[in-house]
Amino acid sequence: MRPYAALFACLFFLGFEANAQEQPTRWTLRACLDYAMEHNIQVRKSKVAYLSGLEDTEQAKAQLFPSLSASVTQGYVNYPSGDAPKNNSYSGNYAVNANWKLFDGGQRVQAIKQQKLQDEINELGIEENGRTSRSLWCRPICRCFTPWSRYASTNRPLRYRPPNGIEPWSC
Repeated sequence: MRPYAALFACLFFLGFEANAQEQPTRWTLRACLDYAMEHNIQVRKSKVAYLSGLEDTEQAKAQLFPSLSASVTQGYVNYPSGDAPKNNSYSGNYAVNANWKLFDGGQRVQAIKQQKLQDEINELGIEENGRTSRSLWCRPICRCFTPWSRYASTNRPLRYRPPNGIEPWSC
């Protein structure tokens, strides 16, 4: 009975192993370009800079509000002796601080405006990096495939003449 159980277990796990492997997917040109744009380090850095700028804007806005801090300290000292109630000492310190700038010459308001402009610049940087990356990848690919793509599905000879004098190498 034991050999049958081992054989059954082997077949059982081999069946799962065969199903666990995924079939390789075919990558199209569009899928490759989309993947490259999604994982481009320049675009990702631009997005991180944009998100960091948004947090800086929130921090600049928070400077308009008052600040409040509090602290508590307690202590207990025990002096060992025969008369214990008289030799114990308790201490406690409590503090609350509040601070609110009433006037600073408009520096905080200008800092908020400046940070909002920086956010817009960072957002445009994301778009610019995306366009730059796309054009750097697209031009060589278009130069390779554009003239021949019209004839790929036909049996015509591979001679290409640009229609109406249009440059065939532009994307």
